[in-house]
Amino acid sequence: MALLAGENNLPDILWLEQASAQEFAKNGYLYDLSAALDQYGINDSLLPGLVHCCTVDSKDYGMPSEIMMVGFFYNKAIFEQNGLTVPTTYEEFMNVVKTLTDNGVTPIAIGSKSNFSVWAFETMLARYGFFDKLTGLNNGDISWVNDDFVHYFEKVAAMREAGAFSKDAANMDYFQAKEVFLAGNAAMFNTGAWDIGDFERSAIASQIGFFWGPTFSDSTYNQKVAIKAAGGVYCVSQKAAEDPAVLDAVMKFW
Repeated sequence: MALLAGENNLPDILWLEQASAQEFAKNGYLYDLSAALDQYGINDSLLPGLVHCCTVDSKDYGMPSEIMMVGFFYNKAIFEQNGLTVPTTYEEFMNVVKTLTDNGVTPIAIGSKSNFSVWAFETMLARYGFFDKLTGLNNGDISWVNDDFVHYFEKVAAMREAGAFSKDAANMDYFQAKEVFLAGNAAMFNTGAWDIGDFERSAIASQIGFFWGPTFSDSTYNQKVAIKAAGGVYCVSQKAAEDPAVLDAVMKFW
C-alpha cells in the first residue's frame, strides 16, 4: 500500500491498520471523511465508541471495520463437567483455576513464543488504572513501577504459580494455543473478536462462551472497564475523492 500511495495509485477503498491510516492521512493520501460520514448517515449507525475512530488533527480519515473486543472465551462443557460457573471476581477466577488443575484440566491455553497472548491481560491491567495513568506514564509523571501495577502483576504471578497456564507455554505460540483450546484440551483462551470466525467453524462452536475477565477488590479503579475499540479501518483515497461521482458511489456503497 505504501508503494501504491507513493505512486498516487491507491484503490478507491482500502483497509488499513489505524497507525498506517494515520500516517497515510498525514501524507495527504487519504480523503477527509469528517463531513461525509455525517452527510451519508454512517456515524448514526455506529456504536458511540466507534465514532471518530481514526482521526488526525480532529479530522476523520477512517471508519471501523470491526470491534476489537478482547477477553476470555471458555468451553461451557468443560466448566459444566467440573461444576464451575463463570467467575466474576479474582477470587472466583482462582477457584476455577484450582478446580481445573485439581481435575487435570489445563485452565488457560496460552503460548509465549509470540506476543499475541496478552489480550485479556490488557483488560485486567486496565482495571488497575492503566488508562487513567496513561498520560502520566507517557510524560514521566507516573512510574511504570507503581503500587497498582505491582499488585496486578502479583496477581498474574499467582495465576502462574497456581498452574493457570499451559504447561508447555514456552514451546507454543498463540496460534498453537488456539488449536489446543479448539481441540477441547483447555478450558479458556484469551483472545478477541477476530477469532470468532474460527470459533464458529470449530467442532465446539456451540460450547464456546465469553466473559471479560475477573474484577479485583484491591483496586480503586473502574472494574467494569472493558476493551472494545475499533480494529482496522476502511479509508477512501484522496485520488478517488477528487472525482465527485466516484466519491458519491463510494459513500453510497458504505
